[in-house]
Amino acid sequence: MYSLLKQLVRHWQMEDIRFHKGECLENIQRLEKTMGYFFPNEFIFYLQTVNGMVDGESDRDLFYFWSSKLIASEISKNKLTE
Repeated sequence: MYSLLKQLVRHWQMEDIRFHKGECLENIQRLEKTMGYFFPNEFIFYLQTVNGMVDGESDRDLFYFWSSKLIASEISKNKLTE
């Protein structure tokens, strides 16, 4: 898994894609609690390593990886509309 994330980081750097630094485990666990869902270990490792792309960034195929902060924001918006 670490090797794949290393490749992802290298690819994003080569493409000049800005991304967030990894998130601490405490904040990830807080997000899990808010969602009422436990993330797979691979996703936790991803968030700890690369916490999504900076807003407005995407790769050349227009893929955009959300940060834990954006996930939490969207969940909060959704709860307000329920």
